[in-house]
Amino acid sequence: MQSNKPEGQAIDMTAIGELTPDQLEALSLHNLCGIIGWVERTRGDIRNYESIVNQELARRFQERAAQVRSSQAKSTGTVRFTQEEFTVVADLAKKVEYDQVQLKQAVTELRRRGEDPEDYVVIEINVPESNWHQFAPGIKQLFENARTVKTGRQSFKLIRLRADEIPAPSNDQTFGAH
Repeated sequence: MQSNKPEGQAIDMTAIGELTPDQLEALSLHNLCGIIGWVERTRGDIRNYESIVNQELARRFQERAAQVRSSQAKSTGTVRFTQEEFTVVADLAKKVEYDQVQLKQAVTELRRRGEDPEDYVVIEINVPESNWHQFAPGIKQLFENARTVKTGRQSFKLIRLRADEIPAPSNDQTFGAH
């Protein structure tokens, strides 16, 4: 659908969330491209602002949070304390990583002892997609029934072309080929 708005007409970016589906449909690609750019810039600004504020919160409360955690015999997790008229909630997430070679050795040892490793660990086997594409046909056939391909969320980009770059309409296999 063609836009009722001239290409150069500005859009109030603060009102984007209030546009109806019909109003959004009426926007030109030029206006949509402008909105996308504004959203990307705003997202970057917000990440920057969050970083600045979080650095300041860490500067102010990191030491006290560590003391409270220590007094509770915790090295990670959430602690609360009062500062002025605020309750400060300080969360230090736990991120556990295991050495895969050592885990494999531990699983082998469990089996040697007659234990079922699945009583202790979750065993998951993955096939990197780049490996899958390099499998010989006979190997690929062994894995084929275990493989399910799901799609992720579809995304789109608008890339402004100069007039001399506009290709004839085509599909993916022939895009840009003349």
